[in-house]
Amino acid sequence: MRKSRGFTLIEVLVVVSIIGLLVSITMPAFREARRLSRKTVCQKNLASIGLGMHAYLLTHRDTFPWACRLPSYEQTAADDAVPPRQPWVSLVEALKTEMAGKSEVYLCPADLNTKMETVIPTRRYYDNEGLSYEWESKLNGMHLSFKHLSLFYDLLKVKPSDQRMLSDFEPFHGGDLRRGSLNCLYVDLHVQSDNWSPGSIIGGVTLP
Repeated sequence: MRKSRGFTLIEVLVVVSIIGLLVSITMPAFREARRLSRKTVCQKNLASIGLGMHAYLLTHRDTFPWACRLPSYEQTAADDAVPPRQPWVSLVEALKTEMAGKSEVYLCPADLNTKMETVIPTRRYYDNEGLSYEWESKLNGMHLSFKHLSLFYDLLKVKPSDQRMLSDFEPFHGGDLRRGSLNCLYVDLHVQSDNWSPGSIIGGVTLP
């Protein structure tokens, strides 16, 4: 009867090395797949919020709500205004009726606070602000047709398809110098990643 031979140490080390090599090759692909998955979920969240905004506009004569950019700073901003004003509500509160039971759409799965760590005490913006997205407050009280352009001259050069309404607080989906890192909801209610071009300033750095 022939006696079976066990693996030698060299053979075991070779197998372990091959497994380690395969893992090192596939891990970046898995990370990229997870990043793209989180980005897709975020875009679906913004699309859902866009539907809520559409319902709001239908019931408020095509006029955007008054909402603040950063809820935790709003009281200070209202007190510092000249003259002082009443604090604006968060977008979550403004769309409370339209988005009832859908609070999860305000959380970007890639939400990570890296730029405001010294002033916002939580790891995610959502935990402190109630949402992962920044409202474009220049639209406050604006009619969908932009009739009051004399008060918002910078909108004269912007089409609804180019005017951001809501976007990630940070470029969560790739980093400051990576195009497509910021998901945006536009006034015409379409959602897309940012389309920064060469020369754009992102995170304080000019793109080449």
